[in-house]
This record gives sequence, C-alpha cells and structure tokens, in this order.
Amino acid sequence: MVAREAGVSASTVFADHQRHGQCSGGLKHAVEAAIVKFNFRPNAAARGLALGKTLTIGVVAQRD
Repeated sequence: MVAREAGVSASTVFADHQRHGQCSGGLKHAVEAAIVKFNFRPNAAARGLALGKTLTIGVVAQRD
C-alpha cells in the first residue's frame, strides 16, 4: 500500500524506512509522505515471517 502510493517498490520502502533514509531526495519524500498518509507502523510478526526469524523464544513446561 505504501509502496504503491509512493510509486516505488516495496524494497525501496524498506531501504528508506528501515535503513534510515538511504534513498535519494525525491524518493525519500514520496515514501515518507505515503508513510504519514497511511500511518504506517512496521509489523514485527510480518517481518519475522519474511526474514525467517522471529527472535521469539518458546518454553515448554510440564505440569504435575
């Protein structure tokens, strides 16, 4: 949604948002405007699925 609004790829949005503005001035402005328009907040669960790691620890306990 953000990438479509800004007219860029999802990887460009990632590069700008997660890597703190490594895009050129025009692209950076378009991405930031789309982020504000949609009130975008990264989703940790979705990021974990995409990256293949969630940084989540599971605990198994036996109850007697």
